Amino acid sequence: MRITGISGSSRRGNCHRALEIFLAAAAECGVETELIGLNEVGLKDCTGTCHEICHPRDGDGRILPGGWFLCTRRDDGHRILEDMVRSDALVLATPVLFGNFS
Repeated sequence: MRITGISGSSRRGNCHRALEIFLAAAAECGVETELIGLNEVGLKDCTGTCHEICHPRDGDGRILPGGWFLCTRRDDGHRILEDMVRSDALVLATPVLFGNFS
């Protein structure tokens, strides 16, 4: 089993620590874990200029999975998406700012 934890906080604070504790307990049970801090990776905004390349479609017009490998942005997004797809479970932690998730 594999669990990926993703921290959406802009700093390495309580959300990150909560995920560390959770994933350490899971690892003690033999679960493969990974912690991704979104503040520590490079993510760029989608410019929408490569949609025909990074969102290939089948004959019926449905988007085929795995197109993020073709994205022209060259950021860490494809690695994060691949980790999410390979995981059996995702655990998300984010601060609540002004009554909304970050």
